[in-house]
Amino acid sequence: EQAVVDDGELGYWGTIALRCRLETSRGDVRAGVVHLETPRGGLDAGLSDNWVGRQTMEEEIERRAKISALASELAGDSNKTLVLGDFNMPVDSAIYRRDWSRFQNAFSLAGWGFGGSKMTRWFRVRIDHALVSGDWQVIRAWLGPRIGSDHRPLIADVRLAE
Repeated sequence: EQAVVDDGELGYWGTIALRCRLETSRGDVRAGVVHLETPRGGLDAGLSDNWVGRQTMEEEIERRAKISALASELAGDSNKTLVLGDFNMPVDSAIYRRDWSRFQNAFSLAGWGFGGSKMTRWFRVRIDHALVSGDWQVIRAWLGPRIGSDHRPLIADVRLAE
């Protein structure tokens, strides 16, 4: 149905988000998939002990905020909406709260544990999300097994509320 693709202006590497319309027995459902940029470049720059590093980190935060806002705009505000993907930010991120808090987060509502979907040698963090509009009921959410990626799959059972 529609996509947000960076033409180079934001310095992203391609498709930011896709949205499609699914025909179901309960009517059309909007489904979106996002893959937002990692904050790694800004974090690495911010760890340097100089003014240029701090400025680069601030520019990266601003750029990531623009990318998230574009994807969020594509997701829209309508009912019967699902948004899934690698958001590269936890739920307590200011950008997440600004752009995505209007949706229900399946793991926050019905998951168990921390839900660390991204794994490194040093930490696990939940940056992959399954979001639904308010007219969905979240039954359960869990992480799938390791499948050869640095992310574990996030799985959610949801259904349209009666």
